[in-house]
Amino acid sequence: MITTLATLALLAADDDWNFKLSLGFDASGDAQTVTNFRVDIEGDQKTEEHTYETLLRIQYGESEGERIRNDVEARFRGDWKCGEERWGLFSDTRYRIDEFQNFDTRLTESLGGTYQIYENQGEKKWNLDAVFGGGFRLDSGLTDPTTDEFVPEGNIGFRGSMEPSERQTLKGSLFLYPDLDGLENYRTFTNIDWNYMLDPDQGLSLRINADQEYDTARLVRSAWNVKVMVQVEL
Repeated sequence: MITTLATLALLAADDDWNFKLSLGFDASGDAQTVTNFRVDIEGDQKTEEHTYETLLRIQYGESEGERIRNDVEARFRGDWKCGEERWGLFSDTRYRIDEFQNFDTRLTESLGGTYQIYENQGEKKWNLDAVFGGGFRLDSGLTDPTTDEFVPEGNIGFRGSMEPSERQTLKGSLFLYPDLDGLENYRTFTNIDWNYMLDPDQGLSLRINADQEYDTARLVRSAWNVKVMVQVEL
């Protein structure tokens, strides 16, 4: 985590990078007190040849004084265009520390190609990319010693975005990661993100983010994780 923060600090020194801070918090004061918060630090760099995206996410939750969620995730994704064509290449790296899964840490890497189905099409600027490739996941601290720590995976999915109005942006993605050494197991990851710009001059916006991760071999939790957040450009 220290290395990730240092990397973000170095990237922030580059004028070509844009950074945003999102804060989400919810709590109830009744007998069944539940407190959850999430912090996202996101950065991106876009040129005609490539797009880089980075994320540091911290999530914590308590119920009646007992910790029910405690995880940190770092991501880095790079996309490179192949000339003037719709084809491209990508690399997606994620590292996760989670107290309430049956692994302590998880490292995943995906490499492959992309195909641009739509680019800024219509008044609402529709964008849609197909993603395909392969990679692996590497888990440590597994509670079941008979399970594999290293598993090769495929990667198939879609990423899209649209702009319903000048101040609104809607993004979504759906990915399937089948185990290549046993197709009966797989992971899925779904994400929906809506952003409404409240103050363009201050870079202040309202954000609603929902994601769901499902893993037939590892994860017990598969419920939607929804957060209403306030986002500010740094």
